[in-house]
Amino acid sequence: MKELSQSKLKQFFHAVKNGKRLPIMIASFLLMLILWVPMMYGSMTLSIFTGQDNMSNKELNGLQDRLDDRYEKYLESD
Repeated sequence: MKELSQSKLKQFFHAVKNGKRLPIMIASFLLMLILWVPMMYGSMTLSIFTGQDNMSNKELNGLQDRLDDRYEKYLESD
């Protein structure tokens, strides 16, 4: 099974090298997906790949403080 898959992969690269149409279309589609997904879903993809998002800890802490203040005011008014 391993030899068969390596043979198929070698055939695919050989066909791309020789300019056959279908393997080039497949390779182009895969390359497009690799480039398109991070552009369309930038921050989500970055957080999946790097474990980070676009907001820094300082921004998140500021947001949490504003939310805490808002809910305190809301609960005090009731």
